[in-house]
Amino acid sequence: RVLSASRGLGHRVRDIRSRIAHSSVGTWLFVLLLGTAAAGMSSGAIAPGQQRRAVVYDAAAGKLGMKVATLSMPSVGEAQMLVSVKAASLNPIDYKLPKVPIVGLSSGGKVVGIDFSGVVERTGPSVDTFKRGDKVFGFAQVMTEHGALSPFLLCDPSRCSKMPTSADFVQAASIPTASVTSLQALRDEAGLKQGDKVLILGASGGCGLAGVQIAHALGAEITAVCSGGNADLVRQMGASRVVDYTVQTVSEALKGEASSFDVVYDTVTSPEDKDYYTECHFLVKPKGRYVGINAGASDWIRYFGSRLSGLRLEKTHFRMVVTDHKTAPQDLSTLAEMMDDGSLNPVIDTTFDFSSEGVCGAFERLKSRRTVGKLVVTMPP
Repeated sequence: RVLSASRGLGHRVRDIRSRIAHSSVGTWLFVLLLGTAAAGMSSGAIAPGQQRRAVVYDAAAGKLGMKVATLSMPSVGEAQMLVSVKAASLNPIDYKLPKVPIVGLSSGGKVVGIDFSGVVERTGPSVDTFKRGDKVFGFAQVMTEHGALSPFLLCDPSRCSKMPTSADFVQAASIPTASVTSLQALRDEAGLKQGDKVLILGASGGCGLAGVQIAHALGAEITAVCSGGNADLVRQMGASRVVDYTVQTVSEALKGEASSFDVVYDTVTSPEDKDYYTECHFLVKPKGRYVGINAGASDWIRYFGSRLSGLRLEKTHFRMVVTDHKTAPQDLSTLAEMMDDGSLNPVIDTTFDFSSEGVCGAFERLKSRRTVGKLVVTMPP
């Protein structure tokens, strides 16, 4: 076992029922199309020539930049499997992808979504790790016709794992990106170990809550940053101390603790948000790590420059973590074990139906940056 078992935590699901008004013509068109299509999106038996509905990227489709399209049912290749999707969770990259330089230029028509859970319907001849009826969760193939927001997708067996026995489809779908990223950031990139002190920024978001629980399972001493309203939840997940950023800045709250943290895990900083590195890097020990899952534009340039040149171009202590799908089966299996032993408990902010209000409401809430845990879209029965 990569992570030692830790004390079980009670499963907590926050069901925040939000009513969102949509004024954009493009959004209303999306709602109308998806509502009209709902009856044809059942994930039951597959009939010959059956088609499927999917949410795809379309730059001309109003403020969401997405629309509903009718796609043919994919044929299963030699080393592929067809999965009947039961739930899909959302990540910020889902709506940001079309704006990514170069990559975003080819996003049109590609199916939205990365994280999914579901049931194997068919397998290719060379697939021997899964069989029809297996419950699986994992990563859809981004920038293809096999994204997660569709009742069916073709899956690469090397990008998924069998679901934890203790989890339902909603819980399993919430795990892949947020929890695998946090696992790779803390265990692998930061080398977090028993007794280390870690500061987690954005501790009540999807990656933050996963990070708190993973750090706790690794035996670290956790200081978490979130709003006061989420402090009790974050403590329940394993934090020993919480800094309320709405009351004082992190640098003010920890001004007497320079060079005292082995690891700072930053789940907040992005090109659109505050740069916490400037404020918090003084807290890292001389041989410590400041690990981010996103960063400003200049840091992304340094990140790619480092990988292309082989030189160390990133800032002092700083490491950027981009989810590595090559180790997906092992990492997902580790997380499944943690869920089964109670050391990783998914926190669901809101569950949305794959319906007229559902997908639009889910992305509006995601963009609000006020979620506690994960947003999950469920497919019709």
